[in-house]
Amino acid sequence: MEITKDIREDIVLSDESGREERLSVKIRRLFDVGRPKMEIMGVSVYMGSETYENTYYPSAYLCELCNDGLLNEMIPENLTDVEYLKELCLAGLSKRYSIITAVHEIRINHEIDVISEKGFVGGFLILQDIIRFARSNNVMISPGCGSLPGSLVAYSLGITGVDPIKNNLLFERYLNTERESFLYGIQIDVDMKGKQRILDYLIDKYGKGMPGLLELLDIRFKGVVELSIIKDTIENISIEMGRAINIAEIDHNDQTIYESLCVDDIYGDFRFNNKELFAAIKPESFDELMALISLDRPLPEEHIEQYVHNKRNPQNISYECPDLESLLGSTYGCLIYQEQIMWILQILGGFTPEESDFGRRALSKKQQPVINIMREQFVDGATATIPGYFKSGITEDVANEIYDMLCKAAPCCFNKSHAAAFALLIYEMAWLKYYYKTEYEEATEKYKVVNSDSIL
Repeated sequence: MEITKDIREDIVLSDESGREERLSVKIRRLFDVGRPKMEIMGVSVYMGSETYENTYYPSAYLCELCNDGLLNEMIPENLTDVEYLKELCLAGLSKRYSIITAVHEIRINHEIDVISEKGFVGGFLILQDIIRFARSNNVMISPGCGSLPGSLVAYSLGITGVDPIKNNLLFERYLNTERESFLYGIQIDVDMKGKQRILDYLIDKYGKGMPGLLELLDIRFKGVVELSIIKDTIENISIEMGRAINIAEIDHNDQTIYESLCVDDIYGDFRFNNKELFAAIKPESFDELMALISLDRPLPEEHIEQYVHNKRNPQNISYECPDLESLLGSTYGCLIYQEQIMWILQILGGFTPEESDFGRRALSKKQQPVINIMREQFVDGATATIPGYFKSGITEDVANEIYDMLCKAAPCCFNKSHAAAFALLIYEMAWLKYYYKTEYEEATEKYKVVNSDSIL
């Protein structure tokens, strides 16, 4: 016989800025045969006058709940949460890649170690459970949002749809041990109808207070019109033509699609701001589509014009050293992405991945005292021959020139992880419009007066 016990926890959640929020969390414990279960029944602002000492960082509080029974139904009894996460990741890797190399194994183990150290294991397990439910119940999920697509763990679990290895994305852009991260900072975009189905699943599986607990952890769900258009187009194709389309398996190197982006009346289907920029770049590859997205912002003209000029005149591009060509070749010698800054700091300057993320932030925010100190570290790392430093074989003058370039371009650089995910979404829509125009237009007609909703 199942026995329930309801309790209330009065807590303080504190984020990295020191901001505190006093809350009452209602928890229901269920005792039956086997391990006890837990449900979150409610989260509300604490209105009492008493003071108390139960202060947590948001991620640490979720971690405690997970360890205390919230995930007992999910995690096998013979495994820890970290062991189960690793088991899921390795199974996912084998589905994502036909050959798993040492690069994949080293990176996935590193990411799991960091996720574990930061207390994020429970959150990732809950996210993969939500996404698994969504995909198995015909809910359309975006390829990703923000810096999360830089995670191989997220990609292996099916949370994101962008290959971080192929696209040279960095996990440290999302999470690392040197950055104070007590919130998840994750947005999951879904089709308009799918959002409510996910919220219903959260309530049914984890308790009616779970959606509120996820707002507090900065894990958000947003209904997005573009995903509804993709989903409805695929359904139209199935109904009207009897064809099953797996949008995740389409060819991303189809030149006819890039040509259609440039000549078809497709500009208005996507959220581009600068029509002239679109016409100037005329993307011919996935790399160029990512660059277009990254440059489609209020930026200094010279930053945009350099990319356009270099694309048209690749024979005139020069690089200070061979390593720089390998890092900037896909963007015609231009610094477009924050991840490029991080790679340059690592490969040329000998920075650790964590130091490169710190450096990327300092350069982007023009923190001059920090920038001056980092210059010395970068130049020493790029020119040093002492043990422990990477030998890039460049002179001190060249090292300073490269660092000057970083200082100038960093404030204009964009998050490549987000650009890659958005480019994939645009490409999928363009592919559907080109090959199944009637079915695509039927879907877009439904959503002409519908806007993407607010974030939960």
